[in-house]
Amino acid sequence: MKRVVLAIAVVFCLFPLSLSALSQGDSSTSQQEHPVSYETLDGGVISVEELAQGRWALGFIVYPDCPACEKVVEWFEQAAEAPPEVKFLLIAPEATPELRELVKNHALGIPVLLDQDGVLGTELEIKRAPTVFLSAEGMYITQLDWPFTEGRLLRELTESLLIEFPNPRDLLGKQAPNFSAVNLNGDKIWLTDFPRPLLLVFFDANCPSCWGCLPILTQLAEEMAVALVVPVREAGLPVADRERLESFQRSLKEKPVYLLLAQGSKALEAYKLAVSPTYFLINGKRVIVGVWQGKAHVDDLLGVVRNLE
Repeated sequence: MKRVVLAIAVVFCLFPLSLSALSQGDSSTSQQEHPVSYETLDGGVISVEELAQGRWALGFIVYPDCPACEKVVEWFEQAAEAPPEVKFLLIAPEATPELRELVKNHALGIPVLLDQDGVLGTELEIKRAPTVFLSAEGMYITQLDWPFTEGRLLRELTESLLIEFPNPRDLLGKQAPNFSAVNLNGDKIWLTDFPRPLLLVFFDANCPSCWGCLPILTQLAEEMAVALVVPVREAGLPVADRERLESFQRSLKEKPVYLLLAQGSKALEAYKLAVSPTYFLINGKRVIVGVWQGKAHVDDLLGVVRNLE
């Protein structure tokens, strides 16, 4: 199976899980440029966090003047009745009357996301329409570029259900895997060097939700040691991201949040990571006693910490 590509890490706030993904290109753009949610044809909203959870079939179409897109929409309607585990989503650049009529006639019940600036399509490297993109827990499974058949779409959907992805919750009750990283000064540090209990947070600099969790970490640092782990490529952390993290660290006084830069994929694979941010609470015996993915609430974390033996 193809490993998750960097584009998905940017869009879905995920961690790339291989060295090859970590070394693709340079991403020095601000996380502000990446939307945290998208509007739908019916006036609703779909967040990137929602797209990062569960199994998805994303159908990229354009309309009008796209007969192939109309075929794929019809196939989508049929396919959506087969695997209930897969969530179907059509993606179009704008809300035209023709698109509304097509959805009304052939895709009732299937949400339509409006990628008006083409950000999602660009990040996922969609080069033509129609294209179907399959993912599970935000991770790439396969992509069907036109031309393809309805039979192939159904086969790929069926096979996608057989793919299992690592779950960080599998680590609950187990010893926290040890790993090394460097601090912002370049000093090598091992996980076992930190005091416990420890809240270990894996953070993606391209993820808006990750930056949003920093105020939470400031509060949590009053109760326990907190270490923020940022995966980086061989080129290191982009200058803008580094300056922002340094500013955050300087803003803390007596209770700092430790900042670590982790190269490679060993730590990510050891902790079975996909969605970011992901929080691991490690007790005094180095056992993982709590795992949270995505948004976490201070009260939930503090409640567990204060009940530690």
